[in-house]
Amino acid sequence: MTMSENAAGAVVEVIRQIAVAFDKHDLDSVLSAHYLGPECTMIAQGGKRVVGWGAVRSELENRINEFEYSRTSIVQPVVSLYGDVAVITYEQRTNSRLHDIDFKWVGWVTDVMVQREGRWLRVHHQASDQSKT
Repeated sequence: MTMSENAAGAVVEVIRQIAVAFDKHDLDSVLSAHYLGPECTMIAQGGKRVVGWGAVRSELENRINEFEYSRTSIVQPVVSLYGDVAVITYEQRTNSRLHDIDFKWVGWVTDVMVQREGRWLRVHHQASDQSKT
C-alpha cells in the first residue's frame, strides 16, 4: 500500500469514527476529531456559515443533542490529498428519530481535513440534501 493510500484510508476512518460518535451522542469523541482552531468552519442547519472553535463546538453539541437516535453510514468516500490537507466527498445515509418522528436522510458531504501532529482532523464540514440537488 502506498503512503497516499494509507493517508486516504486514515481520512476515511476518521470520518467513520465521527459518524459513530454522533450516533452514540459522544460529544468528546466528535470534538477530538476536529481541528478546533480559530479558522475552523461549518455550514450549519439552514446554510448559515459558522466560524471559530467555540461556534463550531456549539453547533456540533446542538446537533448531537437534537436527535433521540441516529444510525449513519458513509458510502463511496473519495479522498483527494494535497500534502497535509485532504478533501473527502461521500454519500451519507442517516436513519434518525427527531421529536418522535422517524426519518431517513441521504446527502452529499464534503469535508476538509488537515493533518496535525500525525492525526487527521476535520476543519470544515458541509452537507447537501440529495433530494434538493
